[in-house]
Amino acid sequence: MNFSATRVLWPSLLVVISIGSMSHGALAADPARGQVLWNKPGLSGVNMCSDCHGVTPSTNVSKVWNASGSRSDQGFPSAIRNAISTQRDMFEFSDLTDSDLADLASYINAIRYGKSITPPSLTDAECLFNWAEIQLPTVFKAPAVQSGTISTLGYRVYSVDGTTNALGHDTADSQIWVLAPSFGFAAPAPLGSATSASLLSTSRAAGCR
Repeated sequence: MNFSATRVLWPSLLVVISIGSMSHGALAADPARGQVLWNKPGLSGVNMCSDCHGVTPSTNVSKVWNASGSRSDQGFPSAIRNAISTQRDMFEFSDLTDSDLADLASYINAIRYGKSITPPSLTDAECLFNWAEIQLPTVFKAPAVQSGTISTLGYRVYSVDGTTNALGHDTADSQIWVLAPSFGFAAPAPLGSATSASLLSTSRAAGCR
């Protein structure tokens, strides 16, 4: 897709944003994503689940298996939410969504009962978006409030303290588009072919996280 055509798509997306955010639907528990969240810093930007509960939840450090559930299910996410609500040293994880907790619980469950964790097969856009969410959580804060595709442009939209940020990937020319006022992108802008290719390669090399 050429530059002028893509510029038409972005305003259409921004009109949707101004009308209202789409709800973030419930997702099936994903232990592979839970594994990523296990080592993702909380609101402090420093502390992670693994700091108190071990590199993996393979042993019951600090009673982490309370969230594991039984072998036949995918964990007990409400146990994590309860711990976050009642234990001061876990308050910084209060921004984790229900989907995040389901993924974490399924990861704990999988590790405890020796279940396989299959990394998801991701498109270039999904890989890039997931990587950006992990690397720059204060700008592209998961979960996205909107995601989808307009023609050849896949996108995710984020809301951070009243600011709208967005990432897009156009499969027609493989360019990455960014909306991030704090980075100087007050309007959606393409990063250029060379920069886009470099970021796509970097996100793959990092395992999309």
